[in-house]
Amino acid sequence: MGVVVSARRGEPGRRALRSVARDIVRDPVDRTVFALSALAVALLYTILLPYAYTQRLSFVNWQYLSVRYLAFSLAFGLGLGWLIALQSRAVRLLVRERAAAGMQSGPLGLLAAIVSVLPSLLCCSPILPTLVGFVGLSASARLSTTVTLQHFFATEENPMLLGALGLLALSALWSMRKLARAECLVGACRGGEG
Repeated sequence: MGVVVSARRGEPGRRALRSVARDIVRDPVDRTVFALSALAVALLYTILLPYAYTQRLSFVNWQYLSVRYLAFSLAFGLGLGWLIALQSRAVRLLVRERAAAGMQSGPLGLLAAIVSVLPSLLCCSPILPTLVGFVGLSASARLSTTVTLQHFFATEENPMLLGALGLLALSALWSMRKLARAECLVGACRGGEG
């Protein structure tokens, strides 16, 4: 792992971010995690995005899949796949570092690592807001706000999807920065480059 720290306050520089990306691309486990999660997320989004046409989650939604929805599905798949690969790598590095230090966490540690990844996985997907909407609003409240909300989401769908992609990109950069910095903290930095 060739992580480089910039001269400013020990923050990882661009070369460090490229190094993290290169490490993930070179590692077969990270590549597999990325490919499988990107494929799964992209397929899920091809069903979720055309939901407005059918009002159900079904493969029938693929009949309404436009080029725009396909592009957003692929972008979300690649972005969330990259985030999942970053988080998987971070968890694996943590487990490896703890094992090298002689610490064992057992099944509870593995469960904690998996649960710690869940909030980041749910932040940019429509699954959690949908569940909260079903649980948190009464039927009358849902019916009274449905028309207004559907109009807003129908007319502002592209800016919202682009905004979500922007947040996803920022989240990926932030995660890469944190991973590069964490690798430096555990001694994987090469101090002469920078």
